Amino acid sequence: MRYTKLIRTMTLGLALAAPTAMAKDAAVKLNCPAGTKQSGSKAEGLSCTKFDAKHGTQIAHGDYVEYHPNGVKATQGQFENGLKVGVWTFFDAAGTKWGTTEFKDGAWDGKRITYFPNGKPHLVEEYKNSRKHGLTQELSQDGQVVSQVRYDNNRLVSAQ
Repeated sequence: MRYTKLIRTMTLGLALAAPTAMAKDAAVKLNCPAGTKQSGSKAEGLSCTKFDAKHGTQIAHGDYVEYHPNGVKATQGQFENGLKVGVWTFFDAAGTKWGTTEFKDGAWDGKRITYFPNGKPHLVEEYKNSRKHGLTQELSQDGQVVSQVRYDNNRLVSAQ
């Protein structure tokens, strides 16, 4: 008898909680471009999507945001025709920014920076077509250069 009452109580609780949980996802509104719609959930990531007639599927196009299990934003960026573009920002479970990466046509292209918890850069790398190209610097928490390496098309050119 107690077991049945517990099951009923849990079922009722889930029925009442489900719309609230879904409303929290619905409260996150992305700025989706014309011809796209928001899809996904906080648990799996929210994105703007559009229909790809050629393949008969939905593809990401526009804003994207992902959350840690505790509800804090984990990732924020943009897609263009299913490929990552622009600056993507990454956060730890406390909400502190720990990295940014520039993308072009889905590939790392530009600066990739990881940060110390105090917000200062720790590692600054330059990429072109997902290959190291340019200067890579490791910095101390006070901003001093610890090491510096230069790459040309993923090939080490010089180190200091």
